[in-house]
Amino acid sequence: MNPFPALRAGAVALAATITLAGCGGGVVWDTGGPWGPAFDLVADVDGQPVRDLDLFPGDAGTLVVHVGDTVELDTSGPVEWDLVTPDGTDFPATTGGTVHTGGVALGEAAVHDGQLVLTVGADVSPLPGPTTISVYATSLDDSGQVVRLDLQVID
Repeated sequence: MNPFPALRAGAVALAATITLAGCGGGVVWDTGGPWGPAFDLVADVDGQPVRDLDLFPGDAGTLVVHVGDTVELDTSGPVEWDLVTPDGTDFPATTGGTVHTGGVALGEAAVHDGQLVLTVGADVSPLPGPTTISVYATSLDDSGQVVRLDLQVID
């Protein structure tokens, strides 16, 4: 009776892995974490889904919006929302809050751990130029999983 069958099987598996890796075979699979991405982020503007916008942790995207738009951001997992102005000021999202920067008034109509609804307004008209406010969604399950969406606000 062989006292080392598990050791022998492990050695065979290791040898096969090294052989595959050495010849370019094998699989590389980056899931964003031990269980895959914690969430994805999609957007609607004035009730219409934004096509081709589906962001995963590690991604960054840009969405151009206009004064008067309502922007709804939805995630498939629980997140914390932060808004960052061009000067780097960080505003944790709060229902009823408003971020003022560059003539833009970005109202936080609803804040939940899977949804952020923003109303895009202006403190001045016309706006002095495009203003970008970055929205960060950070997973509540894994703080290393973050999505950034830059909202570029124009008239």
